[in-house]
Amino acid sequence: MPGGATITTKVLAETLFELSPVMEDNISQMIPLFWFLKARGQVIEVDGGYDFRERLAYGKGSFGYYERFGTLDTTPQEGFTHAIYLQKRCAGSIVVEEWDVLQNKGRHAIGQLVKDTQLQTEITMAEELGEDLFNDGSDSARIHGLQHLVADAPTSGTVGDIDRSDATNSWWRNNIYTTALSTFEATWLNGWHVFQRLYIAASKRANDGPNFIVTTDDIYRYYTAGPADRLRFQGGTPTQMAEAGMAVAGFHGAAVTFDAFCPASHAYFLNTKYLRMKALRGANFVMKPTKTPANQPWVDIGALVLIAQLTMSQAAKQAVATNITG
Repeated sequence: MPGGATITTKVLAETLFELSPVMEDNISQMIPLFWFLKARGQVIEVDGGYDFRERLAYGKGSFGYYERFGTLDTTPQEGFTHAIYLQKRCAGSIVVEEWDVLQNKGRHAIGQLVKDTQLQTEITMAEELGEDLFNDGSDSARIHGLQHLVADAPTSGTVGDIDRSDATNSWWRNNIYTTALSTFEATWLNGWHVFQRLYIAASKRANDGPNFIVTTDDIYRYYTAGPADRLRFQGGTPTQMAEAGMAVAGFHGAAVTFDAFCPASHAYFLNTKYLRMKALRGANFVMKPTKTPANQPWVDIGALVLIAQLTMSQAAKQAVATNITG
């Protein structure tokens, strides 16, 4: 008959298994971009496949005016392709040691052990994923981030298996502003004009501009020192962000926030209609059942697993400033 410690360890592991949806929510709230994508319905589960694909329209369809009894242009339309993104797997391990369980006997003590183990996993995964969402894609094992998709040098490199250095793929380049700005803190309007320039550059047509602006804590501080009437937001996702406990201001209806992992001097102007976090169904923050190593019979090891990738379907709708220093 199994001992009390074994039974309690099993209960602890099963409790953590049931908590995996809660852990996903908690992790997303620690990562502003991930939270925003989820709130906008842009965290997508995909059934099967060896990669994640985004269908891209880079040309125009046929359109014309016709006289009476004119002939409709039925030329087969081109101008479609796919961006192809490789899937990446990450996991947060959960290790339950029988000794810890024995030391935390009783309902309240074991409940606290569950909370501590859950929190440790959430913080670890949030920090790793949060950093990945800003990386430059140079580590092929990890999810690639904004420095890869919305690049400082959008005329070079390959994104989604499309070569940006090829002049015929210029439509696959994000907007960029590299002029140095060192007077945002001293002269607020100078920074405002840079924000305006980026917003307009990424707004190719009305009502389809950036809806999420993420920057460093310093640049966020400079921006939010401006006139209150220009920083307001009314309802929508920015209000939900504030209600979730995140620092947020407004800019033409877009949410403005900061992230500790945003690279220095940068501000990203994102239209999340064209950004998605895609996850493979069956591996979207799924808690794997615990296993006991043969040479460690007092240890149960589980894992919270994610197979995912950050994808983009419109580069021209994204923009970045790279040189805001003060």
